Amino acid sequence: MEKPLDFNNPLHSDALWLEALNFVKGRMDQATFNLWLEPLKPSALQDNALVVEAPDSFSASWVQNHYGAEIVAALQSLNPAVSRVVFVAKDVSAAGLATPKAYPPPAEKAETGGNAKAERREPRRVDSTRRTRPGNNLNPLYTFDNFIIGENNRLAHAAALSISQSPGTAYNPLFIYGQVGVGKTHLMQAVGNFAKTQADFHVVYLSSEQFLNEFIDSLLNKNTAAFRNRFRDLDLLLIDDIQFIGGKEETQREFFHTFNTLHDYHKQVVLSSDRPPKELKNLERRLVSRFEWGLVVDIQPPDLETRIAIIENKARLKNFPLAKEVAFCLAEKVEGNVRSLEGALTKLIACAGLYNKSEVDVAFTENILKDLFQNENNKPKVDIATIQEWVSRYYNIKISELKGDRRQQSLVAPRQIAIYLSRKLTGASLPQIGEGFGGKNHTTILYTCRKVEDKMSKDVNFKEEVERVLLKFKGDLNDN
Repeated sequence: MEKPLDFNNPLHSDALWLEALNFVKGRMDQATFNLWLEPLKPSALQDNALVVEAPDSFSASWVQNHYGAEIVAALQSLNPAVSRVVFVAKDVSAAGLATPKAYPPPAEKAETGGNAKAERREPRRVDSTRRTRPGNNLNPLYTFDNFIIGENNRLAHAAALSISQSPGTAYNPLFIYGQVGVGKTHLMQAVGNFAKTQADFHVVYLSSEQFLNEFIDSLLNKNTAAFRNRFRDLDLLLIDDIQFIGGKEETQREFFHTFNTLHDYHKQVVLSSDRPPKELKNLERRLVSRFEWGLVVDIQPPDLETRIAIIENKARLKNFPLAKEVAFCLAEKVEGNVRSLEGALTKLIACAGLYNKSEVDVAFTENILKDLFQNENNKPKVDIATIQEWVSRYYNIKISELKGDRRQQSLVAPRQIAIYLSRKLTGASLPQIGEGFGGKNHTTILYTCRKVEDKMSKDVNFKEEVERVLLKFKGDLNDN
């Protein structure tokens, strides 16, 4: 049995928080952790709630929305006596607990298994009045107009736009999958925001956790009829992170019938996950089958050009002038996903304000964000010249031919592979690689790298050739 929390001992909250941070840290990239979670400090334990201070109200809100549930789960795994977490700005006192929003514990994190008994037992520890009770839960900032389209998300965007214009007629359900921070939530909410502009069109967007919590509440309150009416009388249902209903047998059963009702009446369902349906664990086969009825599309991490466009768009929305070279610097050097990019830009804008700068240059950016940039010490100790020398020897051609522009087939493939390896194995920027290959511009280098990757995905023989070259090169490096 867990010991009760000592509310008079500040060391208790500090230790609890540090343990929770260590638990959560492994589930996100380092840049995101450094920017958003590391500055947080526990300030009080009050009414079984841990009060956590953030540098400002924006940071408090951002952490709550993006990682609140995971933090609560981590804290509860350490001590179930923690019922919630309250994120506040530094200037908000602990006495104002009623004002800031609190993150309730996610029910599924505390379950011991996927059976119905576990689902029913969990709510007794949770104050259901603190759970989110969404209307449609849509963020008006997530629209198609400000969604940046790239090769990584073009199909997903086209499918989402199509069902927004004609919901329930094709691609039903639409299943979008991809890793964290690639734009799944933005695209889903864009569908909802577009659809809700139609008269008498009922839309609900929510996470699978919220669906689970509302279902549990309906069981506790013996009001499942109202729950079913809420979700089965919709024109569009959007559920984020559907993978989290895995192992929740009763929730899966309820969602199965909700899905069938909506689908039978040609109502649109949109789901997202971190993996395709066939890879979802602890999910009933009949659900997996239905998830594949419509269209399954993935969103890949954005390439450099798309990352630049995303940064420029975010800066524009914040009315912050951003030079092209600064956007390029951010896109190329910030580790992590789109959220990491947005976080880096937010920090840059904040620091520009503190230093009274109306515009920023690359030097200022590199100084402010040096802790978020890729660690060059972790890069393999190899340079462009070494790669050129080795590739020219491997293919028995001159280095000058590798750097040149002759289109002879026996030269084109080795040149492309050398450029690709330079991008993959060195810390050199695109302009630096271009300079090393006869003064080519960075767009040519980017195009070449993308062409190699595209050819590798379509031509097995070429893919094996590149892998052989890479393997042999790394082997020779290790021998030296």
